[in-house]
Amino acid sequence: MPIIPDGFCVRVPHENKFSFVHKVSDQEWLIKTFDLRTRAVATFIKTFPGVEDYAWTPSGVLLMANGAKLFARRNLIGRG
Repeated sequence: MPIIPDGFCVRVPHENKFSFVHKVSDQEWLIKTFDLRTRAVATFIKTFPGVEDYAWTPSGVLLMANGAKLFARRNLIGRG
């Protein structure tokens, strides 16, 4: 079973998964997902440097800010 790093886990809307930030190094941080059924871990997206805060909207869009800008990324996993 994978070890979940310090921080928090967030349920991914409409999926049987949760997401978390994996700090690979000081320069590389990734948002990963953990599938509760298969126990598989997958990389979803890189974060902006030094940014670990993000949120999922109810419709499954990941939101992350960088400075004064807000960015959105749709979760395409499992969508047809």
